Amino acid sequence: MGAGKSTVGRLLADVMRLRFEDLDETIERHAGESVAAIFERAGERVFRRLEASALAVVAMAPDVVVATGGGIMTSAENRALMAQSGVTVWLNPEFDTIARRLESEPPERRPLFGDRRAAAALFEKRRATYQGADLQEDVGADEEAGAVAARVAARLRRRRCAT
Repeated sequence: MGAGKSTVGRLLADVMRLRFEDLDETIERHAGESVAAIFERAGERVFRRLEASALAVVAMAPDVVVATGGGIMTSAENRALMAQSGVTVWLNPEFDTIARRLESEPPERRPLFGDRRAAAALFEKRRATYQGADLQEDVGADEEAGAVAARVAARLRRRRCAT
């Protein structure tokens, strides 16, 4: 949450001439309501089921960059599906950068943010899972999303050539 997945993902897809899919937007389109509304109405468990279903569909598509929600890696089934269908990339800015980004957004956009302390605890809880990604891309506090996307694209191209 707040790492830049959607922004960098869109730019990465452009650079690599691939289709882009934001999983939260896909869920919202199919559910007819926002992620925040789903959380409020039905809770996180229902949202995670919708997220896993959307991932299962998107994972079958070839040549697509997918921006997932920050909690998708907490499910072993989701991690296995992503490992089978593509390369996972963890965008890793410092937590203070994430908090600064999230604090500038309306609170209803991020139902799990709550406050800085709760978000830090969630980030730390998920960190070990994120470290299982195929690629980790550290992101500087004021780094432009385009530079991050270009770096990830270069790493993905090198990886493709090496296999």
